[in-house]
Amino acid sequence: MTKKALPVQVHIPFKKLRSELDSIIEARINPEIYLDGTYLTKADPAELDEIRRRLDEFNLKITMHGPYMGTNPGSPNELKRIKTVEIYRMALSAASHLLPVNIVLHAGYDEERYNHDVEWWLEQSMKTWREIVKVAEDIGVTIAAENIFEKYPLPLRLLSESVDSPNFGICLDTGHLNLFSEIPLEEWFVSIQRHVKEVHVHDNNGSRDEHRAIGEGNIDFDTIFNAIKENSSEAILTIEPHGNDEILRALAAIEKYL
Repeated sequence: MTKKALPVQVHIPFKKLRSELDSIIEARINPEIYLDGTYLTKADPAELDEIRRRLDEFNLKITMHGPYMGTNPGSPNELKRIKTVEIYRMALSAASHLLPVNIVLHAGYDEERYNHDVEWWLEQSMKTWREIVKVAEDIGVTIAAENIFEKYPLPLRLLSESVDSPNFGICLDTGHLNLFSEIPLEEWFVSIQRHVKEVHVHDNNGSRDEHRAIGEGNIDFDTIFNAIKENSSEAILTIEPHGNDEILRALAAIEKYL
């Protein structure tokens, strides 16, 4: 009897995916394929097509995480913003071969950098997202813009409402929320609700982004999963463990919530 995949994505760097694809398929893991800037420039379209074909053959769902180092879609530095557009276009080119359900890209609001001026950030950001979301719509994938330093939901809600596309929404990262949010984590799901396309589910103790399995930090996941169920029940759930042993622990820990 074929082992059934859990309805959760597992963050896997492309280098690891390509070297351990057989094992990933055998373990029935739905991958969130992380293509950083290095592998975006190296990825062969034919190889991406073959990876998608093999995962499709075993009914495994693909999501994707694009590059984040050195990117800022709302940068006040226009040269950096344009460079981010270039990188995001490369990520979507790869997505046109992998055909993920979602592709996670970072939103990039940091109130200190923008002097608490959400409207300024939003105006700069929309220059990027108006262009990029059209590409996503053409290839049929959904962009999920992820929080990092955001302290409250308003910037991300305004961003999703302004883009106003079924191919754009938000990825809420529980670990980042625990580090930077100034309101209870469950209130993010109440505020953003239908805009949440994906949730990155990992734990920490509020001091470092440790990517621990549920229960190994201080996040109240009973409350989080109730909030997801009540407000964002269609969101894709993704774990982001670092290492094979951590993957097994993270899968075991999340299973009771599935």
